[in-house]
Amino acid sequence: MHFPSSFRRFPRARACSLLACAVVLAACSSAARVAPLPSSPLLGKPVSFNKPGPLQHAATGFEFAESYGAFKRVSARRYDAAGLNVGVGYDDRQPDCTIVTLFYVYPTPESASAPVSTESSEQSWLDDEFSTARRYVQYNNPGMLLPELSMTSTPTADGSLPGMQLAFRDASSFSELRLFVYSKRWFLKYRFTYPETCETEASRRIAALIAQMPWNHEGS
Repeated sequence: MHFPSSFRRFPRARACSLLACAVVLAACSSAARVAPLPSSPLLGKPVSFNKPGPLQHAATGFEFAESYGAFKRVSARRYDAAGLNVGVGYDDRQPDCTIVTLFYVYPTPESASAPVSTESSEQSWLDDEFSTARRYVQYNNPGMLLPELSMTSTPTADGSLPGMQLAFRDASSFSELRLFVYSKRWFLKYRFTYPETCETEASRRIAALIAQMPWNHEGS
């Protein structure tokens, strides 16, 4: 039996189309699911890894410089065996306005299983972690005055990232805690303390420091 040439070509075209769709779907699935982070138990006490020169957080590729302008790196600690959970401190010790800062990077609760996170799950992580961080700050600062909770944001290479903030006074100093979920699988936590008398100047210098953090650089 003789079939029209247009009919004979149809099955092959359809097969190719189905194959192309399968490839696209597989690629999308692979892109949505990233490799899980290794299991890494917390250490009994933090371990310093501060040393001269840049320091790298291997899992993210973040590189922390030895200094950013007047801010000098004074500490770098890891809190788990694999170095996924770290804190890096920079101080600007100008006599009229000393600013003490700490930047923490650590995994979100479900990073080990590498889920396809949603906006609601990220907000849940943020709410739960902020509540824990807030209780910790309040426990360690029983004399805090006028605590203020608010929404905040931080710049990144991919745009502004929303987060949560706790600001409070304690004696003559002013402190801030800011928390964000970055790239679906990392917490970024900021701590700042400075004299209440130089709040405006300190805010300006802190904003300049944040702009230089590694998550503001393309490729981080």
